[in-house]
Amino acid sequence: MKKLIELTERDQIKAYMDPYRLDILETFYKQNKPLTVKLVADALGETPAKVHYHVKKLEKNGILVLVFTKEINGILAKYYEPTAENFVMRNRDKKLDSQMNMYLRNNIESVLDKEFNETKNLFIKSLRECPEGERFEGHFASERVYLTQEEVKEINEFLHRFSRVDETLKEDKNRKEYQFLYTILEILDGIDDQEDE
Repeated sequence: MKKLIELTERDQIKAYMDPYRLDILETFYKQNKPLTVKLVADALGETPAKVHYHVKKLEKNGILVLVFTKEINGILAKYYEPTAENFVMRNRDKKLDSQMNMYLRNNIESVLDKEFNETKNLFIKSLRECPEGERFEGHFASERVYLTQEEVKEINEFLHRFSRVDETLKEDKNRKEYQFLYTILEILDGIDDQEDE
């Protein structure tokens, strides 16, 4: 598995940005091993037929790869894994047509909304259920900072080391489970002005 793959083709970007397919990819990262369509379906509580369709789209676009097959009770089980730890979208001519741009924006908004709401709800639930007198172990910060591009890269690389789930670490009694969510984005000129309108 590579560290990073750039997705440059329209079909690749559309295949990757589908929220359901992102859930499938996250299942692979959480399990940290090659999986069959059936194993992914079981983890997501879905039917294998639905997952199979999306796995094939991911495979066709170089996001998943078939790594080996194994015969189980006379049936050939196919094991897949992601082709990279990270994917980044890059349009070759540096601009997207309006239809593709709208597709990406809508899907990014949908993914962000889902992730932020799930984390917010988990944070609030943990806060409310923290026994009285015990220290609450949640942390939240939102700050405007001034960084160079090199500092942004360093921060992303540092945080990325902690952002992939390795299910095998559950067995380590010295580790506790935490919800991890971070964003870092450049504040473009005029964004604050638009928010006030």
